Amino acid sequence: MREVAITGVGSTSLQSTTAAAWKASPSRAANAALRNAGVERKEIGAVYLGNFIAGPLSGQEVLAGIVADELGLENIPCTKVEGACASGGIAFRHAVLSVAAGLCDAALVVGVER
Repeated sequence: MREVAITGVGSTSLQSTTAAAWKASPSRAANAALRNAGVERKEIGAVYLGNFIAGPLSGQEVLAGIVADELGLENIPCTKVEGACASGGIAFRHAVLSVAAGLCDAALVVGVER
């Protein structure tokens, strides 16, 4: 297995719980993380999104794909993971395992809740 490093982070403050806000907030945080890491979008090989309840509340369940689309990431695996309060940690674990196993060189982890 390859070594894995966290190269960038980003976050946003708590915002409105409207559907538009929950889609914009993870995109802003992810853009900040990409800038912080100095990683180009074309280098991202997978997106893992941790979320527990926004899908049922918004009526939209393909959240990882929606966020990836907002970020301009195309043709890569986008996976939403759900594990109650551990959703973000599970998403992070999947990203680490994907990079460590050589499935991709860089993965983006996003956590969002509504």
